[in-house]
Amino acid sequence: MLASEPRQLLICGVCRYSRAGESLTAPLARRFGLSLSGLTMARDRVEQRLRRDKKLRETWLQIEQKLKSL
Repeated sequence: MLASEPRQLLICGVCRYSRAGESLTAPLARRFGLSLSGLTMARDRVEQRLRRDKKLRETWLQIEQKLKSL
């Protein structure tokens, strides 16, 4: 995993799992110095990588399973 991958997975996860009315996207965008459109583009790039990169996808699935068990 590259150093930036945890950050990218965090961005993707927050965008994917934020609920309407409880959106974390704006604070996350500010935290990482991104616009909302930049945040969306970053999420899209990570989701494309997840489709192509088996190892990254397996890592993401492990993270999702741990979060779902909380």
